[in-house]
Amino acid sequence: MGTIGGYDRLALLFSKHPELANFRCFRHATLKCLLYKQAELTYLETQANASAVLNRAAGGDEKLTTSYQYFAYDAQGSEADDQREAMKELEEKLGSYHEMLKSASDVFRLEKTSRKSLQTLRDWLGRDDGGQSFFKDNMLESDPWTMPANEHDLIVLDNKEADGFADLVTDHVLAVWHYVVGRHLSHAEEDPNLGKIWRYERATLTMIGNIICMLFSFIIPTVSIFVLDNITTMRNRLIFVSVFIFLFAFTMMFVVGIRRDQVFAATAAFAAIQVVFVGSAELAQSH
Repeated sequence: MGTIGGYDRLALLFSKHPELANFRCFRHATLKCLLYKQAELTYLETQANASAVLNRAAGGDEKLTTSYQYFAYDAQGSEADDQREAMKELEEKLGSYHEMLKSASDVFRLEKTSRKSLQTLRDWLGRDDGGQSFFKDNMLESDPWTMPANEHDLIVLDNKEADGFADLVTDHVLAVWHYVVGRHLSHAEEDPNLGKIWRYERATLTMIGNIICMLFSFIIPTVSIFVLDNITTMRNRLIFVSVFIFLFAFTMMFVVGIRRDQVFAATAAFAAIQVVFVGSAELAQSH
């Protein structure tokens, strides 16, 4: 059953299989803290500004607002001390606020966990040769992974380049493949502390996606040429041209996953080729 357990075993799993290292980013709590810090800074800024305004209105020392050297080191008296203290506190709080803003921005940009990764982790946590349900004595600590309400808040530290089609294959196709075929063909990694784990490399899934995209890029133009060549009426040709242009744009957007401006440019180029082909075919038939 292994030599380690509990969080030690879970940390070992995450280190060997970083794609399973799912963590809550506590988005709501982070934003709430930022809002409170922002409110606190608003009060501090108002107090600092009010202190300077009151000083000038009472005919106070003008050099407090015109010379940093005088303001920071030379000025004496309670007015100068109050303004220096207010600015010092504001500076410290601003530094903490900006650091938290930057950290939150970096964390929120991390890749969200996939359904397959989360389900694999949940299964492992409940297995006797895996996590051994070590959370059973304190179920609250398992909430980050077991509560459906927290799924949107989970991120993975293994932040690879986004590949929508590979993620689609992983989340929907891979589970069926593993249940029907994969578990019988591939050998599981066995570890006395982690149990059996079947691992499918992301590079392989990306390669499968690339092959499918290559087939689409070949099939759609080729099929459109053969179909349009065998249609005799202009009306039907234009209908099929519209269908093929839509299929091409759909593939570029949702299968290949390129940017919207690239989809527009590629679709316009494909449509131009279709129009030239239709015009050439019509001209050839007229002769």
